Order: sequence, then C-alpha cells, then structure tokens
Amino acid sequence: MKNSYQEILDPNNILLDDRSISDSIILLKKLATAFSYYNRKNKLEGNFSPMIETDQSFLIAEISEFSIEEFNKKRLNFISKFDNSSSLEQKRKILIAFSEQVNQMCTYVNNWYNASRKNNFSKEGSTIETELEQAIESNLAQNFNDYINYLAFFKAENVIINSRDLKIEEFESIVWKPKANYEFESIFKFRDQEELINNSFKKMVLISSEVFEIIYDISYKTKKILRDSHYNSNDHKAHIGLLFSFLELMNHVKEDVNGFSQKHLDFYYKN
Repeated sequence: MKNSYQEILDPNNILLDDRSISDSIILLKKLATAFSYYNRKNKLEGNFSPMIETDQSFLIAEISEFSIEEFNKKRLNFISKFDNSSSLEQKRKILIAFSEQVNQMCTYVNNWYNASRKNNFSKEGSTIETELEQAIESNLAQNFNDYINYLAFFKAENVIINSRDLKIEEFESIVWKPKANYEFESIFKFRDQEELINNSFKKMVLISSEVFEIIYDISYKTKKILRDSHYNSNDHKAHIGLLFSFLELMNHVKEDVNGFSQKHLDFYYKN
C-alpha cells in the first residue's frame, strides 16, 4: 500500500510539461504554416513552411507521433461490429468503411514517401526516404496492388457500389508498381451474396493487418531515426540548427518547471 501511494504521489508521473522533442518539432511545423511571410516589397509570399520542410527531421517527427493506436482501435472496432452484425446490408456498409480505412492507411504512407523525396536535398537520399522505400517495395506494394484488385472485384460483383474511389494517380511512384512475379488471388467460389461479403471482409482484414504492421514498424523506427537526425546529422541548414539549439535550451527551462512539484513537496513535508 505504501509503495502504491508513493507511486501515485510521485510528481515525475505527472509532469507540468511532458512534451517531447518530436512534439516541439511538430509544433514548430504547425506554427510555420500559421504565420505569413512578406517579401521586401511588403507583399505576401505564403508562409514559413518552405523554410523548414526541407529538413527531414520535421517529417520524421510527424511520422513518429502518428496516432497508430487510434487507427488500430478503429480497425478492431470494425472487425468486432462485422462479427456481431446479422444484417447483410449492415455488413456491406462495414466492409465499405473498412476498405476506406485501408485506403487512408496506404495514402498516409504514400504522402510521407512523396514528402521525403520532395524535401530531400542530399545526394545520398535521406534516411526516412530509404526506410519508406524499403517498406513499400518489400511488402506494402503487394498489399496495395491486392487492395486495388479486390476493390475492382468488389465493384464488379456489386458488393461495393457508392464508395469513394482510390486515387490511383497519387501512387505514381515506381515503388508501388507490382513485381514481375506478382500474382493476385481472387475470390472465385461463393454460394451467395452473404458468403461473398464475408470472404471479401476477410481479405480486407488480412491486407489491413499487413499495412498496420508496416506503419507500426515505420513509426517505431522513426523514433531512433529522429534522435540520429537531430543530434548526429550534419545536413541541417543554419537556421534549422538554430531552431534545434533553441529547443535544447528550452529543455533546461522545462526541467526547471517540472521540478517545481518536487520542490513544493520537499518544502511542506521535509523542510
């Protein structure tokens, strides 16, 4: 009992400022879009985003803080609802919503990859670009192409009628193209519409699980990549280096603020 009370009252468990470096970097990225930039002629020329987005640390921080747990909760919720549904029409709607979530997950990775290529200014290629490219080519591209083929199959069988179309043109990079030995395993045998929808949902669950594992792995790896990029990289431009130096100095203030609670406890219960 004593230990449990000590843990509850430990001020280190409830910090006044528990923001990480990645939280601060993401905040800077959002602030850069909020403030307008005026040129020497006092004319508006967009915001400050172009000044910071060329540095991979901002993209890495965004990926590392991606709410993958929220996506997984929704994914598992879809599966639970489908299993507990008795209505065929309700199952069809869940299949459509679930398919759109798979669409969103693939789109997130594609947007990250495009951003890593667009904002890369080094000849060798950025670390995050390499990680994303390997993840797509090794596994995600196959699941993506399976998804496209199943979506076409669902529409042909009138399983999905009024769903949002996947924007294929956004996945234009060669890394998304199927390999030469790619084979698509279609759903050929089904007795009725209900069995077709059940089998279709199972296929979407398999693809969703694969995509989720890939995004989870990328998100986990980026936490280490961010530390390396922040402390060990020599590719930062001068103004980015100053921004990161400012964040490091802010850490000293943050540690001071987070120490107030312990100082108060010591004052009232010891001193």
